[in-house]
Amino acid sequence: MSLLDTIKSFFFGDKPEDSSVTEKVEEVVEDIKETVEEVVEDIKEKAEEVVEDIKETVEEVVEAVEEKFEEVTSTIAASKVASSATEIKVPEDSALKRHFISALIVEIEADMPARPTDSALKRHYDATVQAKLEELIG
Repeated sequence: MSLLDTIKSFFFGDKPEDSSVTEKVEEVVEDIKETVEEVVEDIKEKAEEVVEDIKETVEEVVEAVEEKFEEVTSTIAASKVASSATEIKVPEDSALKRHFISALIVEIEADMPARPTDSALKRHYDATVQAKLEELIG
């Protein structure tokens, strides 16, 4: 028998009916199946633990955010009440009104950086000043 025939019979030929080898293979396969099932169970347990930890963390974060939200909303509500209580009264006389508004603009601009020279930036600067003025006047 040639080497090629030996190889062919090894791969494609009839297998010997050695029951001890077959039994050992079946035992190994069963052991592998059991091991895989154990590993799968362990992974499921760990995954459930991780999910529970994540749920707890999310609940804590949600509670913290809700508390912070309540703080912020109460602070905003309090500041609106305070700002309405300290609302500025603008004089009715046109000359006094003009000078009063000019003085407010000077105060607003004092807290801001220097007026830009670029035309687009000037428009934004003026819009910001106007918005702050309207906020003060109400």
